[in-house]
Amino acid sequence: MALDVLKDIKEAEEKAESEVKAAQLQSKEILKDAQLQAQKMHDDIVNKAKEEAESIMNHAIKEGEDESVPIFKAGKEQKGEILDSSKEVLDHAVKIVIERIVSVSGNS
Repeated sequence: MALDVLKDIKEAEEKAESEVKAAQLQSKEILKDAQLQAQKMHDDIVNKAKEEAESIMNHAIKEGEDESVPIFKAGKEQKGEILDSSKEVLDHAVKIVIERIVSVSGNS
């Protein structure tokens, strides 16, 4: 009877040890899976943030380009006006100089 009890205790200890090892192995698997899942979630979040940042930047660039079109057009028109008025001023100055030269030299 005492031998049977000792045998039962030994079997219970072996079974408990086996279950502890299985639980440790299972906990390692769960931890590994959790780490992989966390890494995947991290990567997904980073990728989504990059895509969103790129989208925001592209939108801002397009908006800036759209706003710059009328500014460039107005600048081009002003440049043309300045060049035209400069030519008129230059022509007028040349005419005055010629008139003075002609009137001073008497060749009218």
